[in-house]
Amino acid sequence: MNKSRVLLAFFVSFFALTSVAFAQTEIELGPRVGYELDTYESFLIGADVRIATPSLPVRINPTLDYFFVDDDFSGGASGVDVSVTVFQLGVNALYDLPLPELSFMPYVGAGIALTRATVELDVAGVGSGENSDTEAGINLIGGLTFPTNNLKPFVQVQVTIGDPDLFSLVGGLLFSF
Repeated sequence: MNKSRVLLAFFVSFFALTSVAFAQTEIELGPRVGYELDTYESFLIGADVRIATPSLPVRINPTLDYFFVDDDFSGGASGVDVSVTVFQLGVNALYDLPLPELSFMPYVGAGIALTRATVELDVAGVGSGENSDTEAGINLIGGLTFPTNNLKPFVQVQVTIGDPDLFSLVGGLLFSF
């Protein structure tokens, strides 16, 4: 079973169990896109989930991002093929700042992140190899949501402190369920 199917099964199971366990749970789900400005200097695409329950003062925020990392490390050498794949799985707690009537809702958050990077190298006439590494880090988040009916656009800054250090500008749309 490939990794994407395992992750999909995890998220589906997580949502199913959460909705059964919390009768008054509010779930928001949607796509996100952004740009990582520090280590990878690359675009990213992912999924954002926000789960609110009356018993918690924060929203639980699982995320999954794929980074479009530049594979051109060969320096122009012919016969060298490099492929880089980077994913990040995060679980955060988001707190809405209690400010007076505004057309947007500011929030802050923190959480944990697992970043997995895989590098595949194929050198013509020599051979090929693969190296993967998974590192844990801490996310710090600040952002704004713009509430409308069932659709909530959001923008945020996310800093991941760890190895690698990441600084991402992210935006997306959340659909309420």
